[in-house]
Amino acid sequence: MNYMKLVNADGLKDCLLLEGNLGHIKTLKDVERVIDFQVDRQPTTVFEFVDNCESSAWVCDYCGGGIKGQESPESLGYNRCPFCGLLIEVGK
Repeated sequence: MNYMKLVNADGLKDCLLLEGNLGHIKTLKDVERVIDFQVDRQPTTVFEFVDNCESSAWVCDYCGGGIKGQESPESLGYNRCPFCGLLIEVGK
């Protein structure tokens, strides 16, 4: 199964332009290196546990989307926020 990787296109263009202006891009391998660096720098989010007398939920600090319950999103099998799609930063 193949998974799509999200890339910040503007950040990638800026990085390629900067690298190109500095003369570091000479081969296709150099372009691949820049792309891999940008893909690895995907934005992340942290889920915080919110507990009040009415309900409990894990809430995304980026979009505010919530997953009801006390089990962490990671333990439920989420590696991305189901609402905004950002990678979940584990252990925070």
